[in-house]
Amino acid sequence: KQGLTGRPCTGIIQYGSAILTATVDGVFSLPIGAASNSKFSSMPEFSGMYAGFENSADGTVLVAGYGHLDRFSEKGASRIFATNTNVLFARQSATAPGTYLLANDFDITRLTPRDDKSLVAQKIAHLPDIPESIVYDNRGNVWIGTGTRGAFLISSGLGNAEVPGRVPSPDGLTDSGRIEVAQIGD
Repeated sequence: KQGLTGRPCTGIIQYGSAILTATVDGVFSLPIGAASNSKFSSMPEFSGMYAGFENSADGTVLVAGYGHLDRFSEKGASRIFATNTNVLFARQSATAPGTYLLANDFDITRLTPRDDKSLVAQKIAHLPDIPESIVYDNRGNVWIGTGTRGAFLISSGLGNAEVPGRVPSPDGLTDSGRIEVAQIGD
């Protein structure tokens, strides 16, 4: 397959000298600085439905997809987590190297490395809505924005928070509706 004609883009990221885009048909790449008539090319190591990307501190890219989380580097792609649900996106921990948070449908799942380099999954929260954004702050707290139910906070001291705390608005009322969370500065 060549190009992205008719394929909705679910994620986009720069990796090295290429632009990668996630689609329901897989991942496609376009060299940066390529001729104006260049097209996105299919990356055969990524077949299936993909939702998004995250740069990792080790120079690799995390690629979220239906039923899995993959890692991509110059050496190729490898599966690092499999599930029966849809991994919407992953975020790297700000305080624990090699640890990731996944938006795994309505659940927030923490992947923690073992000594043998494998990852152990732990569900840390179940949300009333699908998460759209997740941010770690510098204290290890997790902030989550949803499409219809507002924002939620998982305090760093909570190991298994089944129901994270809702974040109230400045007027003291619980917000609802679309809330995006983002980290600005350190």
